[in-house]
Amino acid sequence: MKKLVWSSQLNLGVKPIDEQHKWLVHLTNNLRSAIASGVHNDLLLEVCQELVDYTDYHFRDEELLMEEYEYDGLDSQRKSHQYIRDQIHDFLKRLESGETVAAESLLETLRKWLVNHVAHSDMKLAQHIRSQDQEPTS
Repeated sequence: MKKLVWSSQLNLGVKPIDEQHKWLVHLTNNLRSAIASGVHNDLLLEVCQELVDYTDYHFRDEELLMEEYEYDGLDSQRKSHQYIRDQIHDFLKRLESGETVAAESLLETLRKWLVNHVAHSDMKLAQHIRSQDQEPTS
């Protein structure tokens, strides 16, 4: 599976979100590398736990930003965030219990979700934030 590469198409123009998304791309690539290395589950567990922790942090941060900017798409974003959060948490739980897991399947789901979510859902959020920041104040 190919490495996920950050591109200008994923750049939202909202620096804190862009930096966090770049880190999510990095973590996704770490997961890819851990899977490809074929090493013991300890590395996969470590990478997956970091991914769980960071996605929780990022989603919380992004949702607070949506609340601050009174973004109409907040509920939809929360549902989308919960979907991928559940996928990653479930994978980690199964990995911790010693189950055989389809890591490549999680990786593909994560890659597709991340690119689609950033390019579409988060792009709408970024446009909303930029429009709010450009409104004249009285």
